[in-house]
Amino acid sequence: MSPLPTLPLLVDAFIADTAHMTVEEVGAHIRLLVFAWRSPGCCLPDDDARLARLLGLTAKRWAALKPSVMALWQRNSEGNYVHDRLTHEHQFVTAKIEKKRAAGRLGGRPKSLEL
Repeated sequence: MSPLPTLPLLVDAFIADTAHMTVEEVGAHIRLLVFAWRSPGCCLPDDDARLARLLGLTAKRWAALKPSVMALWQRNSEGNYVHDRLTHEHQFVTAKIEKKRAAGRLGGRPKSLEL
């Protein structure tokens, strides 16, 4: 299982970001969001052949969809694609989980009895 098995979807932002896309483009975009969410660094490789394979598309079909779908992504300093909102949510969820883990390590211990 992924360390972060749940991806929060900000519905209003998602609709605003993808309203101009076709259904096929939206499907590719959401799948790429999920693949990035599960990957180390919350990013995608700058590798068209690999992205096409992940999406189950031919290289030709991916080439046609890529300009619209990848317009929402940016390249980082390592040359990978990142999505600002996704990265922010990933950091938020990671921090929340770490906070709960720390609290869990303290839980379950008996409280001192005050007489």
